[in-house]
Amino acid sequence: MNKEKTVLVMMTTYNGERFLREQLDSIRKQSYQDFRLVIQDDGSTDGTEAILREYEEKDDRIEVRKNEGPHGAYCNFHSLINAVRAEEACSYYMFSDQDDIWLPDKMSFYVKLAEACDPAKPLLFYSDMWIIDGKGRRNGKSLDGLLGIRYRNRWSLFFQMNAFGCCSFFNRELLRIVPGLDPKDPLTAKIAHDAYFAKFAAMLGTIRYCPQKTTCYRRYGENVTAGQTYTIDFRKIMSRLFGFERLARDHAPTYTQSLLAIKKLEPFLSEGDRIAVKQIQKAVERGGFYALFIYLKYKIGVGKRMRTFSRALILLSGRYKKYLDGGLLREK
Repeated sequence: MNKEKTVLVMMTTYNGERFLREQLDSIRKQSYQDFRLVIQDDGSTDGTEAILREYEEKDDRIEVRKNEGPHGAYCNFHSLINAVRAEEACSYYMFSDQDDIWLPDKMSFYVKLAEACDPAKPLLFYSDMWIIDGKGRRNGKSLDGLLGIRYRNRWSLFFQMNAFGCCSFFNRELLRIVPGLDPKDPLTAKIAHDAYFAKFAAMLGTIRYCPQKTTCYRRYGENVTAGQTYTIDFRKIMSRLFGFERLARDHAPTYTQSLLAIKKLEPFLSEGDRIAVKQIQKAVERGGFYALFIYLKYKIGVGKRMRTFSRALILLSGRYKKYLDGGLLREK
């Protein structure tokens, strides 16, 4: 393989036998064939490992590994990222879930876009996706049509994550510049790898949303993000206000992740960006009217209008703060 053209795909698995073959086949059938697929299993107890070994045997582009460190979806991904970073570099990288379906031209679409960009600058693309259920049926609108995942501005990424890893593509320079996280650190289990990489791309390079659908994004009862809500309207917001505590708790992981990213980003930032990011950090830590002021000052948009309103309301309340990781809060 030509390393200057190769795409390295990182996939993690755990008890994924139900949909795994379909996803592996969709990657192997990509119109762009110069890729490696490195898969790290997290101790599956079903038939996942047997399926992985079968595909490894018949396709020399596929390599299967086992996660020997702390377990969990995020720890497994960060462990794999760290290992890949230490190996011979490829030009481009992608994350993959175990249960989606990649559309045939996903890789070639991204590679063509990336080849027109400066490889010396950190770059991340992400795209729209069709939503499918456990039977592979499309659920009407795309993810952007339901949530509004288009890129607003870099500051908005500290308040909501819209650049999903399973539809992302980034270059060698972004992988190089993003500091690795220690899977043995308990905090790493709370840090979404895609949100972490997207913030570095936005602050230190380029992040770009592509309206083309590249992935069929599977949502069903057992997978990690199945509990996420994919429709937001006024009636739903009002109904959830009766469960305000749950809403606050649901928003807290975004801010835990942002506080860690700010800590890791600070040494790389210009003076102007450092001041802005510190204001965002202060807003997250304080909540209330100061948080609302910063939210409006930086024109935060997290998708559909009611999603943006919901985020502002929870920030104003400050109720999310008790669910933040205490180790990331600045000493007063």
